[in-house]
Amino acid sequence: MRFSRKLLEALGAVGLGCMGLVIGPAPGTAADSQAAKLIPANREAIALREKSLAAKAPKGAKLVAYLDCGTERESTAADKVKITCVSGQPYRFPVEAPDALPTQATIFFDAERVVFEISGLDRTRRYLAGMTWWDYDNSGRTQSVLVGSPDGRLVRFAVAAIRLPNYKESKQPAAERRFQLPVVFAQEGKLRLVVERIDGANAVISELWIWQLD
Repeated sequence: MRFSRKLLEALGAVGLGCMGLVIGPAPGTAADSQAAKLIPANREAIALREKSLAAKAPKGAKLVAYLDCGTERESTAADKVKITCVSGQPYRFPVEAPDALPTQATIFFDAERVVFEISGLDRTRRYLAGMTWWDYDNSGRTQSVLVGSPDGRLVRFAVAAIRLPNYKESKQPAAERRFQLPVVFAQEGKLRLVVERIDGANAVISELWIWQLD
């Protein structure tokens, strides 16, 4: 399967905002992706969400990392597994959905792709990633997710291109996606994860977490 050069660069980027990643403007702002001020974290909501995800983990699994996108650049769990947002700007949707979680209202977004590094992985173990996203304002968003080695040589589709649910017109809640991480691609315990815009205003993601399966 062939991937664009810019996407492979995103998967192989080292450091923050390098390799010419295109950073698009946030709704109402043109701040740089790393300089943009994070949204104040709702620690109570994050703690409740982590508790919920730990409780709903597959049998025998444990939650090892959770990132509330838009409020944190790095996951804060005590486990050695860590999620770091490499490229993406924070934003908060003006959520009115009564059943929407506070952690789903905040997002990281980018004109083309939001990039994460997952570190601290053990190649002898299995991991299941989970995420939520939505096209809250019905801006025609279709997205995919790719996971690969930090050098970009090994890449796998984790989520094929799919239209995100929209709340503004259809009252659809944020959708959850799960996929196994290809730890055989890991280099020094690290993988690169990219949320890629296929169509619509930009690429968005609300939450990202990891369960260790064994």
